Amino acid sequence: MNGETLIERASRHSCRLIDALITAGKATREEVVTNQFQKFLDEKVLTDRTKPPERGSSFGTHTIVSRNTSNVSTHSGNTLYGCTYWIDVIGKDGKPP
Repeated sequence: MNGETLIERASRHSCRLIDALITAGKATREEVVTNQFQKFLDEKVLTDRTKPPERGSSFGTHTIVSRNTSNVSTHSGNTLYGCTYWIDVIGKDGKPP
């Protein structure tokens, strides 16, 4: 991560998204700052891994970790960052038991 925190990385990613919205003519800089354009939600999947059941075991796992960036009207002018984790148990056929 080169000494950069997850929040700093997410903020840098969000700025590129906002710049892209402005460049595409979807919003003006003023609309972005005052949160007067449509809500956006960005998700980047960091990990999507399936671990089949080990020999002699009945269950494995499917794990997804993603980073989320969003704006909401309840926090006007702010950008929210978060992570989502899914860990699903899977059977030998790769499906939930």
